Formats: sequence, structure tokens, C-alpha cells
Amino acid sequence: MDHPNFSALKNAQINKPSGPYAPLRAPDRTPRPPGPLDIEAAAARQVLAETAHLNIHDRDDLLTAAVALDSSLRALVAAYDAERRTAPAPHRGPS
Repeated sequence: MDHPNFSALKNAQINKPSGPYAPLRAPDRTPRPPGPLDIEAAAARQVLAETAHLNIHDRDDLLTAAVALDSSLRALVAAYDAERRTAPAPHRGPS
């Protein structure tokens, strides 16, 4: 089963930038809430596996991989940050 971040890109037509620059991600876009860290880590591993075979010399393959990996990494970092915020503080012992 393909990860949704990768599958949507793989099946969608990639919009070519009209100028010399187009960002991977719109800065004003609100990211989706992350899932649990173990789920996001598994999803990131899946995206890595699904993009590993793509041709580095093919512009569309490279763009597909970049966007899928960017999205996956953002979700993984957000899940990690969310878990750290909810984890109890480590005991540091007597002061």
C-alpha cells in the first residue's frame, strides 16, 4: 500500500512552475495534525522505500520524491515535537 503523500503525487499531474522558482510547500499552508510518532515513523520509512527506485536524472521523479519526502519529514518532526511536549519531564534528581 502506498503512503498517501506519495500516492497522491504519483497519480496527480505535476504542475510545472511558470517562473524560475516555485516552493516545495506554500509557506501559508496549514499542515495536517501529525499522527502518533510510531505511525509517522513507519509512514516515513514507507515513503523512503517507495521513492528509492525513482530516477535521479528524471525531473518529474526527483520532484515527486522531493515533495513526498518533504511532507513525510515534516509530519515525522511534528509527531516527534508533539510527543516531546506531552512526555513527562525527566527526573533530574535532587538539586
